[in-house]
Amino acid sequence: MQVMEYAKKAGIFSKKYALSVVCAPKSQEEFMQEFRHVKEALVAWERKRGKSRESVMFVFTSDVQNHQWIRDVMENIYHNEATLGPMLKALNVTVALLNPSGTPAAEYTLGRPG
Repeated sequence: MQVMEYAKKAGIFSKKYALSVVCAPKSQEEFMQEFRHVKEALVAWERKRGKSRESVMFVFTSDVQNHQWIRDVMENIYHNEATLGPMLKALNVTVALLNPSGTPAAEYTLGRPG
């Protein structure tokens, strides 16, 4: 897992922050193990940046056969997870699914139809 933070000016004296989380799980079990670390990183980022957080992008590189499962898990986390759900609903959340060679297979925004 790799986590990167980006900042952009949001006025004369303020900034807005985005977080990128990149993960390459080889299986559903590995995804769930990695996501524990993702959750820790998001909670720490919320504590650090508070209301200055604007967006998060998840990039998952995995076999195409795992993509629908990852999508379902991310939707479930967004709508039902006690800690991350409310945190993610306050942000613009994008999920990108890549195949093992890094070719984009899908990109969508959580919380929006389609």
